[in-house]
Amino acid sequence: MVLLADRYFPVTDERAPVVLIRTPYGRGSANVLVSRLIAERGYQVLIQSLRG
Repeated sequence: MVLLADRYFPVTDERAPVVLIRTPYGRGSANVLVSRLIAERGYQVLIQSLRG
């Protein structure tokens, strides 16, 4: 099985703390918006799709 994930991170710090979001509903538009907002506040975000 292959699990897919998208990573968002602040431009200034690729070693920032990580927020992991695991979702069965895909890595689509709502998750992208939330991830960008979190990354703008200094965190990395990893969204993992549970269904591959």
